[in-house]
Amino acid sequence: MEGVRIWPRMRRFLPRQGLAQVVWARRPQPGDVARWRQAGVTAVCVGLSGLRPLLDGDGVELSLLLRLQAPGEPTASELVGGWICTSVREAVVADAVGAVVTVPFLHTAPQVTRLALGHLVRVSEEGHRFGMPVVARVAVLRPAGPGGYVAESDAHLWAQAVESALDLGADAVLVVGAEQDVWPTVVRAAAGSPVLVEAGLQGLGAAAAAGAAGVVLRETF
Repeated sequence: MEGVRIWPRMRRFLPRQGLAQVVWARRPQPGDVARWRQAGVTAVCVGLSGLRPLLDGDGVELSLLLRLQAPGEPTASELVGGWICTSVREAVVADAVGAVVTVPFLHTAPQVTRLALGHLVRVSEEGHRFGMPVVARVAVLRPAGPGGYVAESDAHLWAQAVESALDLGADAVLVVGAEQDVWPTVVRAAAGSPVLVEAGLQGLGAAAAAGAAGVVLRETF
């Protein structure tokens, strides 16, 4: 990754070989951390409400990614589950390896995208002052029925979204909902910056083949 900034904190959960495996969790239950470690998980991504059970229970024995609150209307961030809130300062205090910001790209609602990108810029500036890597959780969405959204299938739109997030200060990207055939395009668009893809265990091979740095698993994997 010559010429690409990889923060020391981020190196704590990105293995030198193989894929990082990150669990996306809301409120971990007793025994979850031990189960995840046994399965090869390297990090857990939670919001502030999910951090407390880790501290009260098993302890944070995995690298920690902390989710930040998305701005604007709650429904804009709830589309991709990014609503749990915290701040960069809290991420530093929790000794997180990165702060995760949800950035929905909705071409039918450009004001939502502009708001999210502005938030990403502010968080990135603050994160870099503290030495905290920022991971942009990118979702490219299109309408599907009354009030519904689904992920775009156009790889070019995903590439544009990833490039925008990185240009505006993100240190890594997590793509949400992109099909496996889009992953290689996203990785090329990232130009060496780490890319995490949302996948089940069955997607590990495709993620590695695409050149992804890691996968994000749901807590019930």
